[in-house]
Amino acid sequence: MENRIREALDLVTAEQALKKHTAQAVTRALKRRERPRAGRPWAMAAAAACLVLLLTGVGSLWAYFTPVATISVDVNPSLELDINRFDRVIRVEAFNLDGQEVADSLELRNLPYLEAMELLMNSQSLQPYLEGEAVVSITVLGETQAQSDQMLQDISSCSYAQQGNVYCHTGHHEDVQAAREAGLSLGKYEAYLELYALDPTITPQDVQGLTMYELRQWLQALQQGDVSQQSPGSAQSQGSGQQGQGTGHGHHGAHHS
Repeated sequence: MENRIREALDLVTAEQALKKHTAQAVTRALKRRERPRAGRPWAMAAAAACLVLLLTGVGSLWAYFTPVATISVDVNPSLELDINRFDRVIRVEAFNLDGQEVADSLELRNLPYLEAMELLMNSQSLQPYLEGEAVVSITVLGETQAQSDQMLQDISSCSYAQQGNVYCHTGHHEDVQAAREAGLSLGKYEAYLELYALDPTITPQDVQGLTMYELRQWLQALQQGDVSQQSPGSAQSQGSGQQGQGTGHGHHGAHHS
């Protein structure tokens, strides 16, 4: 909590001087209140006004740094963008090493989420993961269903979302905590649930290092009735042919969160 407050004060520098002077004014006013003098009723009114101003500023900062929505972007890099009520990115969280490398290469915080998504999806750091048969999953989750639907509509209308390998959908609030406990992004956790519904032996650890392309291939195999289908990661670990490490999409799934 102290770190978030410190970040707030650092970012909103225009309000720092105001808070300092307001706090000083409130202190002086309260001291005068302790030693009341006849003929100065305005002192208490000024103190009250300053206190309201100070509390309003703190409340605005609190609102700015309170997330109300999330966007999960998964290829193999898995990232989540936390969005505030002003539609700006206030936090970027990576769920694997690939995701951390992409996050470190970009400054997405405080950008409107549509601008941040454009920057992310068109960034040079993400492009190597989008080659070949890569699959991109974009999961949005708003504070309300109406917000989720609006965010989905806005993102789906962007040029990067028009590509055939990009899939946009909404998430579910009830999955957020479970995804955190599993160490997965919301988007990858939703994919895990689809796999689990077809094969209850699959665990979150089985999907952590896989690309979204590999997860979709696995899901399709299970949907076709092949419940014995191995995890693509297990097949790769046996070093068979083109599925060896460092070829195709295998290197994208080599890092674990």
